[in-house]
Amino acid sequence: YRSYQTAAFFIVQQKKGKLFYEMGGRYDFKNLNAITISRTLPRKIERFSHFFHNYSLSSGLKYEINDVWESNFNVGYVLRSPEVNELYSLGLHQGVSGIEEGNADLKNEKSLKFVFSNDFHLKKKVFIEVLGYFQNLRNYIYLEPQDELRPTIRGAFPVFEYKQTNATLFGTDILLSYEPVERLKWIAKYAIVRGNDLKNEVSLLNMPADNIFSSFSYAFPNLRKFENSELQLNGRYVFRQDRILEEQDFLAPPDAYFLLGLQANTSVQLAQSSLKFSLNINNLLNATYRDYLNRQRYFADDVGINANIGVKYSF
Repeated sequence: YRSYQTAAFFIVQQKKGKLFYEMGGRYDFKNLNAITISRTLPRKIERFSHFFHNYSLSSGLKYEINDVWESNFNVGYVLRSPEVNELYSLGLHQGVSGIEEGNADLKNEKSLKFVFSNDFHLKKKVFIEVLGYFQNLRNYIYLEPQDELRPTIRGAFPVFEYKQTNATLFGTDILLSYEPVERLKWIAKYAIVRGNDLKNEVSLLNMPADNIFSSFSYAFPNLRKFENSELQLNGRYVFRQDRILEEQDFLAPPDAYFLLGLQANTSVQLAQSSLKFSLNINNLLNATYRDYLNRQRYFADDVGINANIGVKYSF
């Protein structure tokens, strides 16, 4: 396939006292030319040409109510054209061990999204952010599991089709950061998202499950040539995605799980250069789990304990 795209955009920003205003717009023109093989017998070469006109508009307000409280409101309307894989996939996607079938009749997605957030800074030690959003989508493109395991010379694989529906998305993100003493920081995050398929009156597939993340980090004082030394212990708890009906997917969503992680890094300053060392250990407890958003969950558990060591030399 060949894809040609051009775009133009503008942004207007203005600040008056405690009020900051921003508005923007963008226009995209996309021409997609694809050559495929027919799905029916006898096989033949088929050529398709698409012209997509997309535009997006956004506007936002930020108001500093006082030294502690700041509010933000954003609204945006976006058109997204289908990608070539959503239109013409027809075969095994080896990276996820699934057969995907595109839909050449897909139309542009149309999305209207509202975001409202509040930031609170308390005594320079506590920061709280509460964010909520709502999104209405027309012609939402998604990948739907089919009730089929298709045999091939490489084995039998689950079949997925790209489809469209009308949908709504809404959710909340909460962030809390607390520094009880100098150099010690605690961060906690909680995120939920809900997706509804309005046409079929079911929950949307592939929506992330509710999850909680927390971390404790300590920044060590500089010692001789060692600078920016930090140690962090973090944990993530992911709830079970229990809003999916059994008949919507090949397997029921996996159970909830908890992952513990460790990060450490430091820098060594040399005469005319520096060395940065980093250590990152994921799934420190070697938990057995499957992530709902990982398509390999149909076949195997997720990665166990995983350590990465990095060295960066700057000169």
